[in-house]
Amino acid sequence: MDSTKIEIPVFMRWKVSKNEIQKRLQKCSSTAKAVNLKELPGIKYGIVILKTKENEIQVGLAFRMPKNPTIINAKFKLSVIPAYNFDGSIYEKVFKEDGDAWGNPVCSWKEFFDPANNYFINDYIYITLEGIFSFEKEQFCIGFEIKGSNDLKTFYNRDDKNFEISGSDGKCVKVSFILLK
Repeated sequence: MDSTKIEIPVFMRWKVSKNEIQKRLQKCSSTAKAVNLKELPGIKYGIVILKTKENEIQVGLAFRMPKNPTIINAKFKLSVIPAYNFDGSIYEKVFKEDGDAWGNPVCSWKEFFDPANNYFINDYIYITLEGIFSFEKEQFCIGFEIKGSNDLKTFYNRDDKNFEISGSDGKCVKVSFILLK
């Protein structure tokens, strides 16, 4: 099968309350996390706030790959507004397994919730993720939906008559179309 490199630009902003973070992170005495996930075909990704065993807060990126683990190369930047002491560097990481997460240390638990450090505005924190995810995909389906006669004409006039039909389960079938005139 052909392997195709796919690059997907991503942008995500998460507004979460101080109370919600405290509630999620205090449930566990060791590592705990608060996650906001978005979905791409076969992959979920999101911003994660981690509390480590050392009571350190980390802000990071996490992946869920429910079906087949995929190697994902991520080049991304995380920003925390209005925190002036969060570096906002660009990171390049490789994620290989379901549940992979990476976090950048921000501060201690106590410093995170201290109003003097400006992590929250009116009890909310705003975290932004910007980046590009790239991965190899063995089967990549390009959707072409025929809804009416104009779409059928467009399909008929295409130079290539080789296409893929994708099912709701994400599987692809390659089809070669021959027009007899």
